[in-house]
Amino acid sequence: MTPPAESLPTSKRPISTIAIIMAMQTEALPLIDKFHLSLALDSLFPNGVPWVRYHGTYNDLYINIVLPGKDVVLGVDNVGTVCASLITYASIQALQPDLIINAGTAGGFKAKGACIGDVFLVSEVAFHDRRIPIPLFDLYGVGQRQAFSTPNMSKDIKLKVYVVCYRPANCLLETLWICAQWMNHLLLQMTPHLRTWREQQLHMWRIC
Repeated sequence: MTPPAESLPTSKRPISTIAIIMAMQTEALPLIDKFHLSLALDSLFPNGVPWVRYHGTYNDLYINIVLPGKDVVLGVDNVGTVCASLITYASIQALQPDLIINAGTAGGFKAKGACIGDVFLVSEVAFHDRRIPIPLFDLYGVGQRQAFSTPNMSKDIKLKVYVVCYRPANCLLETLWICAQWMNHLLLQMTPHLRTWREQQLHMWRIC
């Protein structure tokens, strides 16, 4: 007699509950439509958070798509690693999923062999630009961590295995380009004040 799934060890239990973590509503809508998911009216999350959950059953799988919702002031999607970390943790606590999928555009990986629609198994996770040039803190900043080993999934489904790097600066564009633009703007704003200060110093020098 086959034991019920609930009594099996986690490693042997069949996948039944899936949590799909996504950043933007527009990214999630095709999946919501595909799986005929409904907006969850009962919040499993803390009161006051803008997080949104869609759920439903598809081929005996209980699917949940969790989004960070909209910024209450600007009305844009709450994108970034902070929001992603919070809703992932909250989803694990509330849903106890057997599988977590982080889905989205993952732009910029074409040069590494990635294509639209690719699914990756994560082998390691690291931060891309959390640089702390102090011994030991530099290793902490990179934070490279080994992911759970999934050799059977990699073999049976023939998925690509990649190291995932997160950009904690949460910049859509290149960080250095943004810094350069910000510095240029700052210098333009400061130039009149610097010129006035220099003239004042020269005037005081002439008086002396």
